[in-house]
Amino acid sequence: MLSHARTLTQSLNGKLQACHVMDGVDDSLVMLVAEGVPDYAATLESLKAHHKQQFLEYARSQGLDSESVDLLEGPVADALARHCEENQIDVLVVGTVRRNLAERMLLGSTAETVITRARSDVLVIKPDRFESPWVE
Repeated sequence: MLSHARTLTQSLNGKLQACHVMDGVDDSLVMLVAEGVPDYAATLESLKAHHKQQFLEYARSQGLDSESVDLLEGPVADALARHCEENQIDVLVVGTVRRNLAERMLLGSTAETVITRARSDVLVIKPDRFESPWVE
């Protein structure tokens, strides 16, 4: 996905910005659980720090500096839509995975939700050898 985004960015003489979204945890739940399990809040912070470190290492391995990456928190579609609006992102490139019908009904489609929430253009990259469950 990143290579597709890089190619698009270069062809449009744009700037590549990579984001990773950590789905948010309800603060009231953290407070409730943290009272019963004192180390929970600290564990959540260490999990965030771990995600950030891993993402920064991945970004560096792809030739991106720390100015070109953002770690976002919250529901994925909302966080990406908000980030695009706040940073005047013209094109958002997202990847997708193939889910069966039951998974789609239970989990939904993040890519579809992003398309409906983001005001910027959205390019969805399907995985290699993607086959639609609707077409034979």
